Order: sequence, then C-alpha cells, then structure tokens
Amino acid sequence: MAAFAVSMQSPVPTPSVAGPSYALRGAATPAAPETGYSTSTVGVAAFSAAAASMLHADRKRKAGRTQKVLVKSRGGEAVETIPVMPASPATTEINYYKLDEIEAPKIIASMKSALKAMKGKILAEGPAEEKLSATLCDEEVMSALVSMSRLPVFSKEFGTAFRDDLDLLHALKQIKYFWNLPQSQIAILMSQLAKQLEGPEVAAEFEAFTQELCQSASHLVTIKEVSKKLPAEVHAKYMENAAYLEDADSHAVYPTSIYRQCDALTLATPDAATIESVMSTTITTTIKIARNVLDPSNHLLFDVYKPLGRCVAVVDDKVDEYHGADIDNYFAANNIEFTKLVFSGNEVDKGIEDVERILIAMKKYRVGRHEPLLVIGG
Repeated sequence: MAAFAVSMQSPVPTPSVAGPSYALRGAATPAAPETGYSTSTVGVAAFSAAAASMLHADRKRKAGRTQKVLVKSRGGEAVETIPVMPASPATTEINYYKLDEIEAPKIIASMKSALKAMKGKILAEGPAEEKLSATLCDEEVMSALVSMSRLPVFSKEFGTAFRDDLDLLHALKQIKYFWNLPQSQIAILMSQLAKQLEGPEVAAEFEAFTQELCQSASHLVTIKEVSKKLPAEVHAKYMENAAYLEDADSHAVYPTSIYRQCDALTLATPDAATIESVMSTTITTTIKIARNVLDPSNHLLFDVYKPLGRCVAVVDDKVDEYHGADIDNYFAANNIEFTKLVFSGNEVDKGIEDVERILIAMKKYRVGRHEPLLVIGG
C-alpha cells in the first residue's frame, strides 16, 4: 500500500530565525621473489590461470559468451573475463514482461496530439461524461493511451528519459494504468500533461473540465467500465489492447497498486520439479515540498484522493490538536469523504502494539492496497 505523508509542526512560541587503481590483465607486474610468496598473489595468479583455461574452452563453443568481472584480493584488483554459461535447452525461462522500447520524442509527440484532440472535445457543449467518452473514441487519444500502457514506466531508462521534467514523468507513470483508473483521475492527469506540454492557458481549460467532471457522481467509474458503453468498434480496440497486456504486462490490466510492480527471473525444468527464482518489488514514490497544503485551493491532496472518492488518514494527536479543524475543512470544501484516525505520537507509544491498532483500524475501514493512506505527523 502506498502512503501519502505530510509532516507538520505544532506552533512554537519562539521568534523566527531568519579513486582506486586497477591492475588490468596484460599490465606489467613485478617479478615474484624466489621465496615467501604472498598467498594473495598466488590467489590472483591461480584465478587468472583458471579464467584463461575457461576462456580457452569457451572459445570453442560457437554460442559462447563472456563477461568481465572485477576480482578483489589482498594483492590488488584484477579485471578477469570469464564465460557466461548458456542456459540449458531443457530449462524454461518465464518472461513476465514484453514491453515496447522507450522513445521520449515520440511519446511527447503522441501526448501532444492527444491533448490537441481532447481539447476539441472538452470545449464542446454537453455533459462532462459525454465529453470524456467522445475523447476516448478519438484515434489520437486512443493511440496515446494504448502506447503508454505498453511502456516500462518503472524502469530506470524511462525515468532517465524524462528526468528534466519530473511532473511530466509523474503523470506518465500513472497514465500507463489508464484502463483501471477512474474518469476523474484521467482528467486530472491530462490536465497535468497540458500544464507541462502546452502551458498554463491550455491547462486552465483542462482544469475547468476536470472540475466539471468531478461534480458528477460517475466520476469514480473506471475507464474499463466506461469503454463498455462506447461504440462497439472502439470498445473492441480497447479490449484488444487489454488482451495483449494480459500476456505482455498483466499488471497493467490487473494492478494491485499503480505504485508498485513485481518482477522476477524464474527458471524451471521441463517437469517444473525444480524452480529457481529471483524476485523483486519496485515501488514508485513522489516527494513534494509544499506550503499551504491545507488551503482548499491547493490541489496536491485533491489530485490523489478525489478520484478515490475518499481519504483515510492517520493523524498524530498533537497535530490534530492544532491543525485538526483545517484538515477537516480541506476535505469538506473539496467534497471528499474523510475518515480521520487519531493516534498518540509520543515516543512511549511507538511500539508494535500501536502498529497493530493502526492496522486494525485500517481493516475496519476497508482500506484497499491500491489506496494511498494519508499520514500526518509532526
């Protein structure tokens, strides 16, 4: 489960105050003395001989591959080239992801085309829900959404590609999961894209549409459900992409949380009697340093919790004493259902028993794994 944390301080009645060297193979080395051999030198020499022998044998293999390894010992460091043994034909490797290549210029161009098409739809007359449905039917919008759903947004390569615009990166990482996102969340994300790619004037038009959509009770309906009411040929195209993703990236179709992704290297014998696996979980997070977070006009918390329809918060009792009314007012002003769980923040109360109390309270209010928990402490 993701957690959205806000740190706040209680009022204080005090005035404000303004490199190593590497021994490479082939380099000259001092002659060894006749007696008193260093065990570390012998170790490196023995490894070099063994590596050379392995390399010689490996060169005879047509499909042989090698990799360089930095070997450290008391006598120094050496870069050795050793063979990479190919997997046995009898071993099955499970590939969990089959994602597209990252081409930042094409991604940006696709999103700009989608924004241009969407702008024409949202400025038309009619209910906000109908405008969004018309947007989803547009070829440019559909192409942009489908393309994003097939990208490895959790990878280092994707983050590096958009490192110069972190707000754009933040929005793109979430748009990948458009299929399971509520209508209002898609509208919010497209507004963020408009701000980053087209400027504040265009963004204002998208924000006005988002506010209009959020007034509707149906703003919580997911795109997957909305697509069922689209023209048959449009719905079929979205379903075709969903079917593709079930094999290429099932998490994009059935996400436990859009903030977390799992991966693994899994190898198995033909009869699956022996399985070797290395598993990992990647978590994405966004950190914002901001002022006036509890001003109802500040959309930092609105953008997270409005599409969810509610917010469950764990609040430090000392913070609640000073800021509780402002916290309540923020969510009331933005018409977001708010559940506040107040717990002691004293050091003596920071034990496993209190963690259990918080977890029991979260279970009582049925906090989902896809639902960021708001934590406010001081």
